[in-house]
Amino acid sequence: MEKYMVSGYWKNNLGDDLFLKILCEKFPDSIFYTFIDKEYMPVFSGVKNLRLISNSNFMIKVANKILTNLGLPLISDFYTAFLFKQYIEIGGSIFMQDVNWQKKIRRRTFINDHMQDYYVIGSNFGPYSSTFFLDSYRNLFNSIKTISFRDQYSKQLFPEIKEINVSPDAILSLRTNSSIEMINEDEEYILISVINLSTNKANRSERLKLKVNEYEKKMSEIIQRYIEMKKHVVLMSFCNFEEDDLAIERIKKQLPQSVAERVTVFHHRKIDESLEVIGRAKKIVATRFHGMVLGWLYRIPTFVVSYSKKTEIVISELNKEQEYCDIDSFSSLTFEEIEQRFTTISKERLSKLSESSSDQFKFVSEHEGMVTKNGE
Repeated sequence: MEKYMVSGYWKNNLGDDLFLKILCEKFPDSIFYTFIDKEYMPVFSGVKNLRLISNSNFMIKVANKILTNLGLPLISDFYTAFLFKQYIEIGGSIFMQDVNWQKKIRRRTFINDHMQDYYVIGSNFGPYSSTFFLDSYRNLFNSIKTISFRDQYSKQLFPEIKEINVSPDAILSLRTNSSIEMINEDEEYILISVINLSTNKANRSERLKLKVNEYEKKMSEIIQRYIEMKKHVVLMSFCNFEEDDLAIERIKKQLPQSVAERVTVFHHRKIDESLEVIGRAKKIVATRFHGMVLGWLYRIPTFVVSYSKKTEIVISELNKEQEYCDIDSFSSLTFEEIEQRFTTISKERLSKLSESSSDQFKFVSEHEGMVTKNGE
């Protein structure tokens, strides 16, 4: 039995929560540890081989703040360095050039210097704006090498590191629940994954923030048309921490009261409940990246509103038939145009993507194989 420290974005974001669930289920004989704020622990309560370490202790928070200001590793980094040999960093957009990127790479370098193995799973690289940022990570990745990106674009930024693996998004390897019950026609609903373009709790560019009003107005228009057609609409917040729920509130306020009262709002809190709500949808309008991916996984007709190049890159590499519009052109589309552009992924393509997405975990699988062999 191997033990791993896992780092990720544990803020009750559906996509990241799924990453951790899939990782633990894939290696049931190993034990995974992770630091997490106490308020987000319940979402993982059913994962038997996961050990949660609270980040919420007051003294730890104070110490981490001081260490951060000094540009030093955090308490969790020291804990990991002294007690673990295997480290996994799992997540999607974890290598973005934000204001704190130099502190982050110092922490990653510290951990890598103390690990036997450092695995990166499920990520893309960027966006970034400087060659210094790119070269800094090139130096780090040259010493890690056990890296699995989710797009070829990211790998091509580091052509000299031949060991980098590319596989489809890890969530496509999720085993779907075949027991999700079909619902009656009069209960069918369109699910809309909404994102908050103006939040300061995620990396949103100034360009995106300028699009807030247009985006939310167009969403309200789409919702109103569906309600007028006697359709049920579910607005889904993938991450309340990133204030998707506030965007939903603003959108509902633009609707006539008689329309707003007929809209259902769902907040992600428990993984299985969220998957069921998505899996039973008749159609999906996806702004969240993993709203699109889960639309593929459940083979639900999906239309994508892309707020990030990562979405467009993955579409171009994995499922070119997927219809989408970028955030800049969204407001100019008519309802009728959107209705004509819902896309269902083919069974053949989904099967291929699901099978190859398991390779996101190939380096951990290889290590597990060596552990088993040495233990015989």
